[in-house]
Amino acid sequence: MNERAKKENSRLNLNLGIPIDLTVFTSRQPIILRGGDCSIPKIVKKMIRLPIQTILYLFDRIISLVEHPLFKFWSCFIPLRLRQKLTFLGWGLYFPIHKFFVGRRSGVHKNVSLEYHALTSVMWWGRLFPITIQRMRFSLSQLHVCHPPTAYPKWDDAPSKSKSTDIMNNGGKHGVRGHVHEIYHEMSNMITSTGTKNLDDPIGAKMKLARSEMTVTGLYVQHSSRPSEKVIFWIYGGAFLAGDSRGNLGIAEKMGMLCGADGDGEMRDVFIPDYRLVPEYHLDDAVHDVTLAYEYLIYERGILPENVTLLGISSGGGLVVLILQALATSRKAYDDGKIGDYVPMPAGGVLMCPF
Repeated sequence: MNERAKKENSRLNLNLGIPIDLTVFTSRQPIILRGGDCSIPKIVKKMIRLPIQTILYLFDRIISLVEHPLFKFWSCFIPLRLRQKLTFLGWGLYFPIHKFFVGRRSGVHKNVSLEYHALTSVMWWGRLFPITIQRMRFSLSQLHVCHPPTAYPKWDDAPSKSKSTDIMNNGGKHGVRGHVHEIYHEMSNMITSTGTKNLDDPIGAKMKLARSEMTVTGLYVQHSSRPSEKVIFWIYGGAFLAGDSRGNLGIAEKMGMLCGADGDGEMRDVFIPDYRLVPEYHLDDAVHDVTLAYEYLIYERGILPENVTLLGISSGGGLVVLILQALATSRKAYDDGKIGDYVPMPAGGVLMCPF
């Protein structure tokens, strides 16, 4: 490591959270205190580790008993707008307190935003308890509560060829500005072969699969009374373990609107397909689902491939790459004369922290 890297690393807060690091006692690895000038004696760590681990284990067991009914009550019985208001009310109370007492001492670097420091302190507690699949799925399903219409960016002076309209608009029901189409469509065939889904058929052949394998579901956000020419194909993330279309609805719609504010003046409609998750299903199932959804967008909704941009976050970014690889493989098989049809490539792919 060169001197410049050493100097920069010395400025980083690798603790990533409030200065109290209980993992010093719960971890079996030898951990040096900040500054590197002293360490906790092993005998002290052993004496403290057991009671702390016991307390955390019991607390986690108590949480696990009540979290499912609490998650269900919050998600199913509290209206979305109320959840959004409560979330922003809680943040409005927490943020100034964190700013006053902790400030810029919890994030990875003092120059990042105060909001990032505050969020890092919130996330710090996750290191003390197991992050179960249920907790991951609940957390990511609630991303939408952080993106109410009132928090949308403003660009009043920006030109726009397509403005949101109240015509056929059901956005209020879903907590967004545009109109939301809830997609459920059974495809008659699939052209692109993915993973093990080609079964005994040659690569790229039109596959005959079970009805459940040929059903496309998801949410399609339309900004105005007429569909936009260009569309964002939004693939959510969650380490292939979590994530859903409804939780990504707000942030996905904002991205489509911002493309109109900063681009050619036309807001992009956004399609957020659902896909199956592990461990209940295999990664191949996820690739199959998003590729089938892309074919639905092209052949059923009539969107030209050159007008589609794939956008994937985290594991969604990995799925973007896998879709492009499947399409490229199919095109090569077509060029080699092995198959009689292929699905054209989209305009491009955007990978946000791909995983």
